[in-house]
Amino acid sequence: MAHEPPLVTYLPDREVALAACEEVRRTYERDGHGPAMARFMALVMAPGELDESFLGRPAPDPAAFGIPPGDDGSRDDPLFRNMPACNALELDPDRLRDLGGRVVLAVGEDSGDTPAARGARSVAQALGAEAVVVPGDHGGFMGEVYGRPAGRPDEFAAALREILG
Repeated sequence: MAHEPPLVTYLPDREVALAACEEVRRTYERDGHGPAMARFMALVMAPGELDESFLGRPAPDPAAFGIPPGDDGSRDDPLFRNMPACNALELDPDRLRDLGGRVVLAVGEDSGDTPAARGARSVAQALGAEAVVVPGDHGGFMGEVYGRPAGRPDEFAAALREILG
């Protein structure tokens, strides 16, 4: 099961989304974890298609997400180093279709049209399926983190157990 995989492969705003991912990576390299995480949060929470105006915006204040703004100098966070490549992954839909029901794309019922939810739906559609809806949002399995309210981990786990049988 892939819960809102960060893929923009089949989205109409793919190029803008990939450029936004590159902005996150560059922010991490230049300014460190806090500013990059704030820029990342703004991206993953963006509703609907991204347009060129999304690019080049100043990064939000990390404190708005409860993130320390300082730079500890480390540059070993795989999220930021790998983000552009992960989002640009080119899938082989025919091979995935051959797996039948073993491939399940899931979307949080509260995710709306955020990039990861749109990406999951687009991959499911490319496979000739529909995304399965699970409780919560992209972080529905988490507790409170970065100033966002806690997800619904117990309900999410129950749905996951049901899906995986």
